[in-house]
Amino acid sequence: MDTLSVRREAPVVFSYGIEDHLWKDQDNMKHLLRTGVVCAAFAASMGMATTAHAQDSETASAFAEILEAITLTKNTDLDFGAVVLAGGVAGTVTLDPTDGSRDCDGASGNILCSGTTALATFSINGGTTGKTVRIDFSGVTDLTIDTPSGVAGADETIALGSMTTDQTFVAAAGSDPSYYTTSIVGGGSTTDFAVGGTISFDGVEGVGTYTGSFDVAVDYL
Repeated sequence: MDTLSVRREAPVVFSYGIEDHLWKDQDNMKHLLRTGVVCAAFAASMGMATTAHAQDSETASAFAEILEAITLTKNTDLDFGAVVLAGGVAGTVTLDPTDGSRDCDGASGNILCSGTTALATFSINGGTTGKTVRIDFSGVTDLTIDTPSGVAGADETIALGSMTTDQTFVAAAGSDPSYYTTSIVGGGSTTDFAVGGTISFDGVEGVGTYTGSFDVAVDYL
């Protein structure tokens, strides 16, 4: 009987054990659920904070510089002097803007030069001291005779080109042509520069005085 009673009571003890664990598991599950909800809410709040800080801004400064106006004045014209052509042979005469020297076809003897010469000179008035100015040439027109010689077959045009200055040369780059630069003197003084060039003959030009022209422009770089 004792053995039977033990055997009968054993399932009851076991039954109570399962129920007790079930209640404890339910409590643990509730605790885990509550903890999970809290963690999820915390993670969501952190995610929202990160998203808000993903948008940022910065402030940039804006600048502008006012420069003093510049004006350009021509002081003298370009004069190649007098030329004698020999034997109907083509040649050139060049005036060097750095020293005013004249090259008569490299002393070939085909062209004889005489008379006085003059470089074209210009003055930049005003401007901001120390600023760099660009010098450009345009509108170069060939020299033509004022009074045609009337000689049959005579060429009434002398080509003008290769305009140069005594300032800093900047080579052409891409679509930008070559140009020259100078620095503004300022302080009430003018910024001066000289211009030279080359005239080309074909050897059959008629006698007379020929005149051409060219434009000079200056602007801040």
